Amino acid sequence: MQNTVANPSTAAAAAAAGNGGVQASGAGGERPEDASKQNLAQVTSSIQKTLGLLHQLNLTVSSFNSASQLPLLQRLNALVAELDTMQKLAEGCNIQVPMEVVK
Repeated sequence: MQNTVANPSTAAAAAAAGNGGVQASGAGGERPEDASKQNLAQVTSSIQKTLGLLHQLNLTVSSFNSASQLPLLQRLNALVAELDTMQKLAEGCNIQVPMEVVK
């Protein structure tokens, strides 16, 4: 037996349609406020991850030796990738990431 969870708005729409009710045109989708809050939460998470990567990068640079060259490059690549992700997520939130931060 499968355990599935129905989307409450979909279940309500199906119940309304099954009982001869009329579904409002906007009842099936997410509210813009919910999507905005979700985008903001994703940006916040990305910012926290970026701060963690910056901390790791700082530790790697402060104790740099020839053996830490590969971890340094990996952390730099991870930081650039996360900054790119943060910028893309911020586009959906009306949050501007300055180009100085991205560069």
